[in-house]
Amino acid sequence: MEKEESGTNQVSTSSSNKCESYFQLLDAFEETHDKAKRLILSDNRLKSENNWLKEKIKVLENDLHK
Repeated sequence: MEKEESGTNQVSTSSSNKCESYFQLLDAFEETHDKAKRLILSDNRLKSENNWLKEKIKVLENDLHK
């Protein structure tokens, strides 16, 4: 009987550990995903600014050569 209780406790502990691990992984994923979304927004903003600056340089170079 003691073996059965021990086995049940091990299964319960194992399930609990798996559940904790799952939620830890889920939290880590959500945190990483949020950071990735912020980086995408920042990247898009900087690309747009870079394109605007390239166009501005072209205009200035054309004005310089006139």
